[in-house]
Amino acid sequence: GKVFERILHSNSVPTERVVIEIQESLIEQEKQVAEAILNYRDRGYHIAIDRFGSSQSHIDRLWKLTPDFVKLDIQLIQQAEQNHRVLKALPGLIKIIKDLGAQAVVTGVETQTQLDIAIESGANLVQGFFLAEPVTAKELQSSSQLKKIITNTKIPSASDLELRQIITTM
Repeated sequence: GKVFERILHSNSVPTERVVIEIQESLIEQEKQVAEAILNYRDRGYHIAIDRFGSSQSHIDRLWKLTPDFVKLDIQLIQQAEQNHRVLKALPGLIKIIKDLGAQAVVTGVETQTQLDIAIESGANLVQGFFLAEPVTAKELQSSSQLKKIITNTKIPSASDLELRQIITTM
């Protein structure tokens, strides 16, 4: 914790710009996780529950832990593309996440169809190879490199155009 915060401070990165991801499987240790979340949140960090839906998910954990983001497990978008029942349920799950005050992140988007499903289901954010390949920290060192990565994504949507406009004004 302290070493990490020193690195952030020495690079002028405010804690409010950092999201700490906690895998859903670790939430079994509810008391320790809740204490850690409170500690990090008090210091300005945002919290994300990662891989939600990968194990026995319990919605009650979300309102107890109050994450800022809930990252849906990659299997959900894959199943939504193949299974009509999952496709119908996904918007409801995303609505519950939003109603609890978190942003819903659909992960594992690898096709245009999956991107369309995520957008139509109401996801706040999407993540996956279809949008951008993983890059090293070194590749993100300058804002011009970040702009290049974002403007070369394959997203032909209005939200992408808005994102590009925001980035170009940086």
